Amino acid sequence: MTNEPVSAFRQRLLDGLAASIEERGYTATKIDDIVRFAKTSKRTFYAEFGSKRECYLEVLAASQEGMRLSIEQAVDAEAPWPEQVRQGVTAWLESVRPHPRLTLSGIRDLPTIDEHGLEMQRRTTQSMTEAILRIVDVGILREAGIEPSSRPVAIILIGGLRELVATAIEDGTDVMSLADVSVDVCLALVELLHSSRVQS
Repeated sequence: MTNEPVSAFRQRLLDGLAASIEERGYTATKIDDIVRFAKTSKRTFYAEFGSKRECYLEVLAASQEGMRLSIEQAVDAEAPWPEQVRQGVTAWLESVRPHPRLTLSGIRDLPTIDEHGLEMQRRTTQSMTEAILRIVDVGILREAGIEPSSRPVAIILIGGLRELVATAIEDGTDVMSLADVSVDVCLALVELLHSSRVQS
C-alpha cells in the first residue's frame, strides 16, 4: 500500500466491494455485485484490479489502517490510565460499528484466502500491537507504577477483543454493548500484571 491518493473510480469499486460484503459476505460476492454497488462496469473494474481478491486486500488494508489511526487518535496521553484504556477500546468498537460484516470478514475470511491474506492479518496484528505499546509507554502510566505492556500481552488483548467482536457480529449483537466488559478485562489484565511484577 502507498500513501498516494486513490482515484475516484478505484474508490468507488473499493466502496462497492465493502457494500457487497455488508450485504452478501465476501465469499458470495461476485464482480457483478461490486460493479452494481459501484454503479460502473466490469471493464472499469478490470482496469483497476486484476481480481476480486486484489480489491479485497486493498479494502481491508484501508479499513484496518483507519481502525488503528482511530484508536491512536482517541487516546489522550494526559488522561488517567483507566480512561486511556476506555478511550482506546471505545474507539476500536466505534470503528467496527459502521461496517460490521467487513470487520468480520477481515477476521474470518482474510487468513483463509491465501498466503497473502494470512500475511496481511499478521501485519495487522503487528501494527495494532505496536500501537498498543506506543499508547501504554507514556509517562502517566509509569508514574502510576504501570510498566509498558509486553508484546505477548498486547497480542493476547488484540486476539481476545478480535474474537469477542467477531462473535458479537455473528450473533447480531451491537458491538458497542461490549465496551464495558472489554474495558474491565483490559484493566484487570493490566492490574494483574502490575501486581505480579510488584510481588516478584
